[in-house]
Amino acid sequence: MMSFKIILLLLLSIGHIMFAGEKVLVFRQGSSNYQEVVKSVKEEAGDELEIVDFILNIDSTYTQFVQKIRQEKPDMLLLLDNQAVDFALKFNKEKDEYAQKLKSVAAMGLNLRKILKGNKNICAVEYEVPAYSLIINYRFTVKKEIKNVLVFYRKSVHQEMIATAKKQLFKEGVTLKAIDTETYGAEKQKVNFFLKRNLLREVYRKDVDVVWVISDSVMLNNDNFGDVWLNAANHRKVAFITGISLFSSERMNFCVYSASPNHADLGSQVAQILFSVISDETPPAEIGVEYILSVEKSINKKKLREYKVGLNEDRSGDVEEGE
Repeated sequence: MMSFKIILLLLLSIGHIMFAGEKVLVFRQGSSNYQEVVKSVKEEAGDELEIVDFILNIDSTYTQFVQKIRQEKPDMLLLLDNQAVDFALKFNKEKDEYAQKLKSVAAMGLNLRKILKGNKNICAVEYEVPAYSLIINYRFTVKKEIKNVLVFYRKSVHQEMIATAKKQLFKEGVTLKAIDTETYGAEKQKVNFFLKRNLLREVYRKDVDVVWVISDSVMLNNDNFGDVWLNAANHRKVAFITGISLFSSERMNFCVYSASPNHADLGSQVAQILFSVISDETPPAEIGVEYILSVEKSINKKKLREYKVGLNEDRSGDVEEGE
């Protein structure tokens, strides 16, 4: 009878053969967060996958994207930003069978749940920390009752996310007041104008316990960040919370709390999805868009003291102090 040790070695060798030679072509931006995710994917994959890393920049074209794919002939793509996702969606519509069937995993892009709705070639990990996790974790961390949360959003981009957040938070006794910034139009100038006229006024309402700041480059930009957002956060002692760790740092002194992606763990999560798809265990359409599993929490204690909000020390062991 074959020993257990021999069986185990055979299973391991079969697993290695299954993935041997499988190539994953990564398209990403060049910053450190993207680099950390790719490093983690490589560590998780070991020798089982060949990872080819290619950096896109703001000037990269669809033609360059296609040329790299035709050159490398990967078995799968890893798409680490919205530009790469847009290019991959276009590539899947090319006339040849290889392009139409090439599978991808996407991460570190914004609003992927909406962008990939109905798509059968690309699955993803949602990069935004869900509002439910952000707000309920903050409530758990501080000694303050949280019943009413204010958020500004863009209906053309965030409608589904806001609808989901409202339903989830309602079950926890939290009301989400969501205000569409595209009332005057979707262009950045018109969004800026709406925020300038309405943000401070809404923040000053007595029933607002928390302001949720969505990561969105149209709503938060160089033209309005200081005069509108920082001004509102510093003139009213109400907590601003966000999914961007830098915003909760004491040197920026903007938000009280943040819950942002842990990029090393995100790489591990992505690697597991890559293995599932490459081994044909689960097609991308069935995986869909997963929630991010691991976040890093940060608290601005300077802001907490300023607002006279207590910290639940026995519940904040995994919350770092923003520097």
